Amino acid sequence: AGIMPSHGEDVKAQKRPLSTGDKTSGTEEDPQLLKFYNSEGEPVFITKQNFIEQVLPYNLQEAWENPDELYQLIQGMFDDNIFMEVQAAAEQLYAIDPIPGRGATMLAICYMHTDQLDKAEVVLNAYINEHGEDEIILTNLAKVYSYREEHDKAEEILFHSLELDPNQQNGLEWYMAIHTRKDGSFTKSLERIAAMPQSWRAQLYLAESALEEEGDLTKAMKLYREALERSPDPVEAMALQKISAGLGQRGYWNEVIEIVEPLFQVEVHGMTVGNNLIKCHLDLGNRDRASALVEQLKALKRPDWEEVLHYWEDAIAKEKVTQK
Repeated sequence: AGIMPSHGEDVKAQKRPLSTGDKTSGTEEDPQLLKFYNSEGEPVFITKQNFIEQVLPYNLQEAWENPDELYQLIQGMFDDNIFMEVQAAAEQLYAIDPIPGRGATMLAICYMHTDQLDKAEVVLNAYINEHGEDEIILTNLAKVYSYREEHDKAEEILFHSLELDPNQQNGLEWYMAIHTRKDGSFTKSLERIAAMPQSWRAQLYLAESALEEEGDLTKAMKLYREALERSPDPVEAMALQKISAGLGQRGYWNEVIEIVEPLFQVEVHGMTVGNNLIKCHLDLGNRDRASALVEQLKALKRPDWEEVLHYWEDAIAKEKVTQK
């Protein structure tokens, strides 16, 4: 979200927007530093305060009349916990966005994080009155009630939002957190969601619980397969990452290859899933297959993946030497 600064250049002069994968929030050394990649793929750092003062106003001006670019910019700022500074931009997006739910959601989130709960509620209810119920709008309306500490009302609205779409990740994880606090476990509440005909995401969490709490691979595999059968095509990267991590961390590498690899599409799932598949193949001694996956990922020319791919190339080379 924002421009792509390069070494030795005025950050306000460089106009190319950053993609989602080009920036990360903070570093291990300093969480106030924002990390960018320049056109050569080199990391560039700028403090959050300098970004807000020197770069953000220019970026907002450039995106002001373009709802898609403005949305991406605001979303990036939200990811960095920057809200007050983009309130006017969120109000502008709300006014011009051809996707009404997107504009309403972004403005309501901005209001919520700047202690303007009444305004957030007005925006969300206005959307419902004009366009009808929407699961994301309802989940955010539930957040308004939660911030007001009206928790029963918040949970009632949240559950209704999950009836509309049981696979919305933020809403589902919030529902799990509520019942973990209330009941000590989310399992029974999640089974209620998994019973909904469209549900597949809840099955992923239940499968992970079957592995972690019960050590039941058969039950977990049944739930994973049910989730994948119900999932959209292509399957979300998050879903395949969760399955491959849940099985792979417990040494079930063959099972990962069996149910995850046939669904893997490098352009869709990228490093998120590819990394886990490479590791499983190496752990199984499948060096050639691991190497082929590395080459597929390298072909996408993502500078933010280079370090990890170099690591895997070195690991594969060492494995070849060891087995000679």
